[in-house]
Amino acid sequence: MQLQRYLLVWLTTPLLVILTSKSSLAFSITLPPGPDSPCTLSSFYCSSQSYTATNFGTVATNVKPISILPLGGTDAFFNLLTSSVWATNGWTFQKAQQNLQGSFDIKVYKPYAQPDNPNTLGNDSAVGANIQILYSPVGTDPQGSNVHWIQRVVSNHAITTSFDPTQTQIQIIDQGHGTTEKKIDVVQQQTQPNFVYLANPQKQTFNPFYNTFSLYANQTSFEDFSTRPDITDNNDWSAQLYLVQETAPKTVTIYNGIKWGWQNKFTPPSSPPCNGGSGGGGCLNAVASDITLRGLPISNLDSGEASQSRTTVSEPISALGLLLLGAWGVIQGLKLRKDKH
Repeated sequence: MQLQRYLLVWLTTPLLVILTSKSSLAFSITLPPGPDSPCTLSSFYCSSQSYTATNFGTVATNVKPISILPLGGTDAFFNLLTSSVWATNGWTFQKAQQNLQGSFDIKVYKPYAQPDNPNTLGNDSAVGANIQILYSPVGTDPQGSNVHWIQRVVSNHAITTSFDPTQTQIQIIDQGHGTTEKKIDVVQQQTQPNFVYLANPQKQTFNPFYNTFSLYANQTSFEDFSTRPDITDNNDWSAQLYLVQETAPKTVTIYNGIKWGWQNKFTPPSSPPCNGGSGGGGCLNAVASDITLRGLPISNLDSGEASQSRTTVSEPISALGLLLLGAWGVIQGLKLRKDKH
């Protein structure tokens, strides 16, 4: 009996060492300390943000818990790509056979609830969320110019982005609350095989990559500030974000990914509604969904579907830099409130 115990220990010890060594190299995600409550301009990570006013009510926005997605894509993600316009024009998509060894270090993840500012022109109310990610590769993880991001979005308020005729700005077409979207998050021209980008004719435009026309996403970082203008409607927005590599022309290998997103809820004021009489008092005027067509610089393109603790790798970004980055992300979001998908 004693011999069997020693033999069992001897046999299982190498297995424990193997499992331990593999887990130390497994893909992981990290979040900043927090979440902060209340959420402020300088916060890096918050779960909820709300706004309340008399005769208006309350709008509260919550970010969804971040989760790690299956290697190579969920069925919904993979099926959307393999039935896409890219697939019918010679692109192939395959699942990676090995997890990333590095991490997605999430530097900013916070919700957004902004009422209309009476001191500015137009309707600048918005709800949404900002996420900023640093990809930290380790060992044999893919690196270089062929590394990209692909994002699938699902929401109940569709928005379409495309170039204007001069190709120096993007147009944002708000299709209105209640219009469902399930799409790969790119500008419309990336789905057109014969489109030529006049500003840079050599640039490959027919691809499913999020970072093709975003100055805020590249081979090692990703940012999205997803917002909607209809703060008195209940929006639901989710994204599946994957790191991918174009291992050969028109051949994409899909690695690890995360799911993130946000939703908001509007609660009308508890006081009785206006009866239309002349007795004074304000009536609640819901902020209507702004179905418009407007131009934004290409550099502002950004679209819109439980973390693990680990020791992070050293970063070239200082604490002050991260603080400025978080504040900058929010300020950028103030410019983009109506255009996130």
